[in-house]
Amino acid sequence: MIDFVSKKNWFFIASAVPIVVGIIFLAINGIPWGIDFTGGTVMTLEPVGAERLESELKGLGYEGVVIEASGDNSFNIQTATELTEEGKAKVQETLQALGLTVAFTDGTHIAVTGKAPITRSDLKAKLDGLGHSEATIQDAGENTFIVQMEELTDEEGDTIEKSLATTGTIISSSDEVSDPVAKEKARNAVIAVALASVGMLIYIWWAFRKVPKPFRYGTCAVIAMLHDVFICLAFFTVFADSLNVEINLMFVTGLLTVVGYSVNDTVVVFDRIRENIGKGARNVPFADVVNSSLTETLTRCLITVLTTLIACAAVYLFVGDAIRSFLMVLLVGIASGAYSSIFIASMLLVVWESWRSKKAVRGAAQTQNS
Repeated sequence: MIDFVSKKNWFFIASAVPIVVGIIFLAINGIPWGIDFTGGTVMTLEPVGAERLESELKGLGYEGVVIEASGDNSFNIQTATELTEEGKAKVQETLQALGLTVAFTDGTHIAVTGKAPITRSDLKAKLDGLGHSEATIQDAGENTFIVQMEELTDEEGDTIEKSLATTGTIISSSDEVSDPVAKEKARNAVIAVALASVGMLIYIWWAFRKVPKPFRYGTCAVIAMLHDVFICLAFFTVFADSLNVEINLMFVTGLLTVVGYSVNDTVVVFDRIRENIGKGARNVPFADVVNSSLTETLTRCLITVLTTLIACAAVYLFVGDAIRSFLMVLLVGIASGAYSSIFIASMLLVVWESWRSKKAVRGAAQTQNS
């Protein structure tokens, strides 16, 4: 049997350190809210591709064009009909507005060369120069970026689009989230976590109703769960800039998943404690019961969390950025949930029981003295 209880203060310190660091970063930088909760505009920026070229030429009345990539950011275009001088002028004007170099090899063939893809730092500098230093930029792969900023007027949107066009970068999609909708989402997210906490407390209280003081089990489980929630929040706050992450709806989805996973792990540990108490261990010190229960469940908990983390890591590496925030919350929250279930929730039970026992002894001593 491993003596976990004697090291409980070290476990509490290990949890306190990231929590304190998170509080400091929260006080300095604030919560890195995403557009889902602040409102604003989100745009996808990418180099000019064959689809955009085809769309622009169709807009000029040229149907059935054949576009072939001839290298990095270079294309050969063949039109179905021969271009007139006026047509060439329109095509050249349209494509040059996208930051492209245009050369006509003959009446039906056009060679188009784009500029080198813009880098994240150059894009940040350009947006800063346009007065949008608050913009956050997320790398979506293949020279594509997702940019979030304050809600734009039509004039501001046109200015950004024209400025980016000179770099051979286009806005392939743009969406806006109004301030009232964002505030409602933020309120619903807080309510969701609060309802989950209350629901878990009631469930565990009922599930352990045959154990002395079942309310303690529910309370300790909820404290461990809130510990995991804050660890996830602290992680996103501390590494918001370096990992280019933010608090959005995917984060909340992942957080609710972590809540369920954390409580499930805690219930496994608490259930073993309940079983050992029911096996005639009532006269055994509660700390020893907890040590024995943790020793019996440690291997199962570690194997479960490792297999889950491996699966999440694989999805994170191969799926891409579409659910990046969700998977990052899972990776951090599941690891934290396994730790809190074993080393926080159960240790809190021991501390509570120890405090109750000392209080009972003091009460008995006062009764005798009186």
